[in-house]
Amino acid sequence: MLQSGEPTTYELRWKGLSSTSTRTLHLQLDQDLLTRTAVEVADANFTRLTLMDNSGFQDPLLTQIGFALWHELEQHAPAGKLYAQTASQMLAVHLLRHYTSVGEAIRVPSQGLTSAQLGRVTDFVRTHLGQNLSLEALAQQGGFSPYHFARLFRQTTGESPHQFVLRQRIEHAQQLIQTSDMPLAQIALESGFANQSHLTQTFKRYIGQTPHAFRQRFTINAGF
Repeated sequence: MLQSGEPTTYELRWKGLSSTSTRTLHLQLDQDLLTRTAVEVADANFTRLTLMDNSGFQDPLLTQIGFALWHELEQHAPAGKLYAQTASQMLAVHLLRHYTSVGEAIRVPSQGLTSAQLGRVTDFVRTHLGQNLSLEALAQQGGFSPYHFARLFRQTTGESPHQFVLRQRIEHAQQLIQTSDMPLAQIALESGFANQSHLTQTFKRYIGQTPHAFRQRFTINAGF
């Protein structure tokens, strides 16, 4: 774990234990993101944060976030910037909590979103499903910073903003499949998916079958 602008005092080397090739993933966070998040979660002002000097350690959550982002990159980022922003925010909070002196000061919000705030967010998402939604845009509907919004949203709904948006897109795609003869490729774009392949993968994961199979089953059951 290296901090930008800090001189390195050691050299890192890896030795592979397998005959197969090794791939590495380097995650970089903006210093401003860490500072803003520290101000929000610890309610304090920091001119500069210093990360603990760490190397050769294992962190399950960092590994999980890294693999999730890696998979997203390999798929050419079909989930859009909301996914990456949510992961970056989670990564920033985790680093602050466990690898800086800010950790003990991080507060957990005690209340969730009000019904009016959640309603505004839900209406905004449903109105803009076809767009590449950002965490900042959703947070503005509730009047919160991205960090506080993500925490309060999960506390209120039990899911992350990204999961909520994805579920809304799946439900919208289901409705279009059931009520129109629109091509699946167009349904994918109308629902906010990157392409038909992204729709198919996500739809099957949530519904248990492909959009094509879902349309065929619905057509048969409806007697069309």
